[in-house]
Amino acid sequence: MKGKIICHIGPPKTATTSMQIALGSIKSSEFLFAGTFQPRDLNTGSLSYRLHEFCAKKTNFSRNDQIDLTHELTVQVNSGKTIFLSEEMLLVHQKHASVQEKISRLKEVLGNLPCRIVITLRDPKLALPSYYQEIFRSLPIGLQLDFSAFCRDQRAICYDYEELLKIINEAGFVDVKLIDFETLSAGKLDLGELIDKDEYIGTTLQIDKHNSGLIGRAPTARKLPSVSLKNLGRLRLVQKAISIFGLRHWPGYRRCVALIDRIVLRKAQLHDLTVPLDVTERLDAGYQGMRRQILGRNV
Repeated sequence: MKGKIICHIGPPKTATTSMQIALGSIKSSEFLFAGTFQPRDLNTGSLSYRLHEFCAKKTNFSRNDQIDLTHELTVQVNSGKTIFLSEEMLLVHQKHASVQEKISRLKEVLGNLPCRIVITLRDPKLALPSYYQEIFRSLPIGLQLDFSAFCRDQRAICYDYEELLKIINEAGFVDVKLIDFETLSAGKLDLGELIDKDEYIGTTLQIDKHNSGLIGRAPTARKLPSVSLKNLGRLRLVQKAISIFGLRHWPGYRRCVALIDRIVLRKAQLHDLTVPLDVTERLDAGYQGMRRQILGRNV
């Protein structure tokens, strides 16, 4: 009997780390958790790691590399195993690879192998502030200074559930499983229902809290780092100028960088990260509609 691939793709800040740790603890000859392993430095070389490397175009994968990856997954499926892959980075928009490109390339690798895509539903009004806080230091200065702009940026697409479902369907995936964040974080997610295996019915994933951000009393309040003039160095034009003129090799360059880092544009403090009303209305419609479907009742 053939096995099946379960591909959990996030999004971030939906108890993904906790879920990965719980799945990694399952001991069964018919179940293979193939990453992401936690902490992430244990993940290098795993199937999930290599799959995302290919989907994100982070390495120079050749056609033979893709064939090898597909073959490895095929062998596991033909052995009758349930292979569980988990990588929330597949729903993270990056400048070198959009979510659409990642999902399309994911389908290239998986081909016609039996696969279920798993997505966790979390209220975007609460997920976006947490996600913003987590990736704040990597954001361009314009988004660091404007949470509303971040909510309208492509980086927020991971909580636009209607758009995600459209991208996944257009890529050719037909088996999509939606799970509720509240059910998952409360430790009530049934593994048998998740992977469609009767022998695991009644087995719940034991979820502990990991990677929690610093929050205030309000659910949308988050502690953010300071923003200094040094953050301008992340702008593409600034990076290009530094490279063209070889500024890093100039005497006093490091001292100059240290000096401008002391010029604070905004101090580290708590911020009320309220999602703009127009974004809330758009994202909430998809979230609530899909949540009603999976819970089978009005919420």
